[in-house]
Amino acid sequence: MSRPYVDIVSGESIPEIWLRIHAAFPDLREAYPDPLGRDRESFISWARFWGRKEWEYRVGRVAPKIVVGMVVNPDLRCGIREHTGYFAQHLATPIETLSQDPAASNHQGLLGDAKIRGVTTLHIQHEFSLFRDMGAFSFLLQAAKEQGFKTVLDFHTGDLDGGERLKFSKTWAGLVHKVVVHSPKVAEDLTEFNPIQIPLALPDQALWHRSLDKVVSTGAPIVATFGFHGHHKGFKELVLSMGVVRNRFPGAWVVVIGSHNFPWQDLYFTEVLRAVENTGPGHAVLLDEFLSIEEVIRTLAVADVVVLPYRIHAKSQSGAVETAILSGRPIVASATELFAHIPDDHFAARFPHDVDVAGMGRVVRDTLEKNLVPTSVRKSLARATERRGSVLASIYDTIYKSLEV
Repeated sequence: MSRPYVDIVSGESIPEIWLRIHAAFPDLREAYPDPLGRDRESFISWARFWGRKEWEYRVGRVAPKIVVGMVVNPDLRCGIREHTGYFAQHLATPIETLSQDPAASNHQGLLGDAKIRGVTTLHIQHEFSLFRDMGAFSFLLQAAKEQGFKTVLDFHTGDLDGGERLKFSKTWAGLVHKVVVHSPKVAEDLTEFNPIQIPLALPDQALWHRSLDKVVSTGAPIVATFGFHGHHKGFKELVLSMGVVRNRFPGAWVVVIGSHNFPWQDLYFTEVLRAVENTGPGHAVLLDEFLSIEEVIRTLAVADVVVLPYRIHAKSQSGAVETAILSGRPIVASATELFAHIPDDHFAARFPHDVDVAGMGRVVRDTLEKNLVPTSVRKSLARATERRGSVLASIYDTIYKSLEV
């Protein structure tokens, strides 16, 4: 779920809670009718110097029970910050970005900023190499507790200096409410905190379409095709040909990536759908959705083989083959003049455009035998399905919810 007005990368935004308050109180709407436009600077200036009692009254009227303040370094683009953005954009819990220089010797200003943003829980992305002043960081945790904040401390690295910082960090056990780690070895060093181990997040936008997660996680061979639905595309024949393929690879999947938008496509789409349904559960996926070319490429890239089983011999050309080439996977295609502009050595195999289902299946099967994705790669892809930012966001939401009073 995207978050308007809150940018986890830049942190330069009007806090969402300010906009909630602006919408809730007529005097503010009258004084600052355009807080995101011409009145932006004056609205920000007024809000930052608001009287504390009046501010807390108004926040209490409109703020959600839980608002998480993501504490990030404003001057550093690094893996920690990227990880945070990958899951934060999918959180159901309201968030505010709190930019803080971890090298600072005093973090009191951070807590003041958190108050005026309506933050109830601090989620601090911690690394020993960033928060170098251990005394100042301890003071931050102590002050946060005294001021009623809940604190989630996210350890991204273990101790690197022989144990001194690790010993010091153990004094924080009574100051934080939850500790998150990303490695079992780091968890071993922080048993006093009863740490929660969560994988580092990966960006959903860099992975394949989520509907294929169940396919990728099986580790079985994948045959994929894509395009708009039409009788000349050969989708139904490819689905039916998988019977031959599964005689050699019993768990093999066929994935049809396409969409149908016009009434004349309905009949053929129904035929493909029935063929998919007849394969039984756990064998085929029909993705009836228009995808951007970038998402098509990422999704085809998890296949062992991409098949373009066109059934016509027309003198035209297909743009689908160009997208298939970008996937980096071996391509099996019918020997149609639609692909005459592509050299033969760009294809792993060809079959006649009017080949029968069994013949198509044999060519796909033989190509699979020569081009299976290595087991190590397949395991790595399966591992990524559990590390999507959208998957991990629900885990963090549960943690925040557990801290609600």
